[in-house]
Amino acid sequence: MYRERWVSPLEKPNIPLRLINGIQDPVSGLHMASYYQEVIPGADVILIEDAGHYLHVETSEKVIQTFFEFHGRLPHHRVYN
Repeated sequence: MYRERWVSPLEKPNIPLRLINGIQDPVSGLHMASYYQEVIPGADVILIEDAGHYLHVETSEKVIQTFFEFHGRLPHHRVYN
């Protein structure tokens, strides 16, 4: 029902995307990350083995490290309001 609405922005994003995923999450773990990679060819995916659903709490150092690595590769544009 909502597949096009949810998948389309992932296939053609307006901004760079990186999925940081805790693979031990029973709801959206490795199986979801694997499916995401099937649906979105060339997806930027980081799998954190020792984390589950709350990976930002469980492995905060790894999450922030992968975020800053991703952010550091982005072209930096100044935003004016």
